[in-house]
Formats: sequence, structure tokens, C-alpha cells
Amino acid sequence: MLKERAHRQTLTDTLINCIQVMPHKIMIYTALLSNLAVDEFDFAAEIVSRTVESLQHTLVMHGNIYRSKNIMRLLGNLVQIGLVNSKAFCNFLREFIMEYEKMPGANDQTGCLSHSSDLILEVILASLPATSAKLSKE
Repeated sequence: MLKERAHRQTLTDTLINCIQVMPHKIMIYTALLSNLAVDEFDFAAEIVSRTVESLQHTLVMHGNIYRSKNIMRLLGNLVQIGLVNSKAFCNFLREFIMEYEKMPGANDQTGCLSHSSDLILEVILASLPATSAKLSKE
């Protein structure tokens, strides 16, 4: 089934849509991608790449912060389990900020016309893994 291009495209589009609208299942999507990567690493990498591309579509073109945060949560989880390289992800976040700074008015007090600096920061923070409530006693 996964050998046919049309099936891969449909599966990828469906998964990306689910990631964007159902954040409570991010751990399931993370597990799905990690299991897929065991047998079909190239296909899993293609899905991750398309997911990153969808971030540009949802955030830049449509300004949908909710969907963008969900994508970033997934990417943060993929870094946490080791499917995405943490150094590459940090470079991605740096480029993300640099691209925002290039937008007209981004360095003004209120942010650029389509996205405020606070919302961009909120999207970035969504990628950070949740911290444990337990504190080390050492």
C-alpha cells in the first residue's frame, strides 16, 4: 500500500490535517511516525518535511496560530524521541525567527501587520516539551 504514490499522498495529507486540528492526539502521531520510520524511513522523513512545509502554509499564509502550535508540538515531540535531530531543529527555530524579523514591521512594538511577536513566540514555545512537575531533590 505505501509503495503507491497516491496512497502516500493521501495518508500524508490526512495525517497533517489531523495534526493541525486534533492536538490531544499528538503522542499518537509521534508514535505512528516513529514506528513508520523503522520500516519506511524515507516515507517518515517525507511526512515530517511536508509537516514543516504545512507550517509555512498555516502560519504565514493563513495566520492560523492554533494549527501552527499543533504542528510545533509534534515537531517538539519528534525531537524529544530522537526522530528529528535537535541541532537541526534549533537551526529551524533560528531561521523561523530570522524570517519573521524580515517581515515588514516585525521589529516594531506591536509586531508585523499579520503576526504579533507574542503570537510567534507562543508558536515557538509550543515546540518545547512539557516539563515534569517533580523537582530533583539533589
